[in-house]
Amino acid sequence: MCVDPSIKHDAFGLSIGYLSTNNEAKIVGSTVFISAKNDEINTQDIMETIKPILEAFPIKYYIYDVYLHTELRDMVIHYGAVPILHQLNVNDWIFTRNDLYDNRLIIPFSDYLYKELRQLLVIRSKKVDHPPSGSKDQADTICQMDSFIRRLEEEGKLISDAVPSHFVAQF
Repeated sequence: MCVDPSIKHDAFGLSIGYLSTNNEAKIVGSTVFISAKNDEINTQDIMETIKPILEAFPIKYYIYDVYLHTELRDMVIHYGAVPILHQLNVNDWIFTRNDLYDNRLIIPFSDYLYKELRQLLVIRSKKVDHPPSGSKDQADTICQMDSFIRRLEEEGKLISDAVPSHFVAQF
């Protein structure tokens, strides 16, 4: 389970997925909670959405990029998920971009998500962001999931092969 937490003037992204036996990262569900103008994201609404997921699926990891909504983190820990704090970087987006192109990342169709993905910008070759009037909250959760899976694979390769991987890409 990956989340992109926020409180105000933003949206809260949420995605769940897994690594399939044929090495595809599959996102089985993805959504975004958008607050009303000048309103805060309601943590209780998100908890009511996440709790049935935690009860129905064996969620192993809870990946997030900022310490917000600590009640959610505490709840997923109670259900046995390991919390992992990770802030996305360009390499994470390269994993995601490559996997989308190679059909190694399967994502649900959503006009909102596809719009976010199409509007991504690379800023000074250092970070990926959205345009001033855009968003990338749901896209961030997709990237978090895919890059987490691929980072684990790379760590395994580095341990077994002792050969570092290098990434060269354009968006």
